[in-house]
Amino acid sequence: MPGKGLSFLLVAAVGLSVLAGAARRSGVVDDPAEGSPAAVRTIHVPSGPPVHTVVDTLRSGQTLGELFGEYGFTGPEAVEVFNLLRRYKSPRSLRPGTVVKLTAPVAQGPTPNGEPLLDGAPRRVYLQPDPDSRLVLDGTRGRWLGRLDSVPVSRDTIRLGGLIEANMYDERLVGDTTGLERRDLRQLIWALSEVYQWRIDFYRDVQPGDAYRMAAELEVRPDGSVRAVRVLAAEFRNRDRVLSAIRFEPPDSEPNYYDENGESVRRAFLLAPLDFRRVTSSFSRRRFHPVLRRYRAHTGTDYGAPVGTPVRTTGDGVVNRAGWWGGYGRAIEIRHANGFVTRYAHLSRIGVRPGQRVVQGEVIGRVGSTGMATAPHLHYEFLQRGRYRNPTALNLPPAEPVEERLMPAFSVERDRLLAVLEPVALPTTSRLADASSERRSVSGETE
Repeated sequence: MPGKGLSFLLVAAVGLSVLAGAARRSGVVDDPAEGSPAAVRTIHVPSGPPVHTVVDTLRSGQTLGELFGEYGFTGPEAVEVFNLLRRYKSPRSLRPGTVVKLTAPVAQGPTPNGEPLLDGAPRRVYLQPDPDSRLVLDGTRGRWLGRLDSVPVSRDTIRLGGLIEANMYDERLVGDTTGLERRDLRQLIWALSEVYQWRIDFYRDVQPGDAYRMAAELEVRPDGSVRAVRVLAAEFRNRDRVLSAIRFEPPDSEPNYYDENGESVRRAFLLAPLDFRRVTSSFSRRRFHPVLRRYRAHTGTDYGAPVGTPVRTTGDGVVNRAGWWGGYGRAIEIRHANGFVTRYAHLSRIGVRPGQRVVQGEVIGRVGSTGMATAPHLHYEFLQRGRYRNPTALNLPPAEPVEERLMPAFSVERDRLLAVLEPVALPTTSRLADASSERRSVSGETE
């Protein structure tokens, strides 16, 4: 390919002329007599002293000070390093297994036993206090300086289909999981359940034979772990209905999920006020009370969950009352628009006050067993114009659809994301291995 060779020579020639001009301006090139070739002096810039890097791990029962001491941090310098570290992270909060990388200059001369002979204490320290950040402590300039860097991530797009045979949250029940770690798989399932949390009660509504397919964007760390999951498009077959969800971000607004016609997947109320383990008692007109030992109406839903589990308000509203409330124990009542009221009872802790405005999904308290409760759980009540209602049996009002003026932009984004989702079909067989999974890297997308 002579053309390519010529291009390379032209580029090289231009590069040499630029370098020569820069050198001439800096006085590196002697001015030769006119017509004679340029005489160029080579300047050797001395490199820094050789360094050696040690990677160690904080062991159980070991303090960071003890680990540093093994590598020569002593006296005032150790104090300086720890004072700098405390600006970013408490040394006491570092857990066993934290990776510590130290770089120290190497002394000249032979190295005993083949190990580098270090010339003093390390001059640079790298710590990773959490999966998404790296702390650099640098003492190469005479005093110690620090900075906190974000761990770079790449973006992958995954297409996944799954058939449910028992429980939505059992990772064994998702289709082919090739290339996915178990923790990453659970993140995908939780992300999908968050998209449909207004339309599907994943502990009571999901049945064997239900299925889903989804396209999701993953933020992947250098070690291969997933930092975040963003569902792009999904379909969920629940009993005799198929619910679609397409991510769309209007200008100057938060992203939301809509069906193919632009109707919002969101509703005015969440179906559940917490991530719960089980429903211990459902809404009922006649239930045997375990404390009072008699039958009475159970005008709410009991969600079994460990003490301290966050409790979220299911809708926007204003706190009517928050405090001790007889048999409810510590409880919260919230007033919503259009005559709706929600109550959250048996809490171990309350995080709001009367008169405070709250938004849907905001944590307002923690699960407990106060009042007339035999075990830790949340008692949740839903009232409409003073009447106790079962929220799962109501057709709750939806959030706002896509604005008419934005429908052309939504249609373009809908068609693009559905095309991404198209290669994966909703599974219909009873064998989970038939569900498909595909993962591809989106080149050039890093941050």
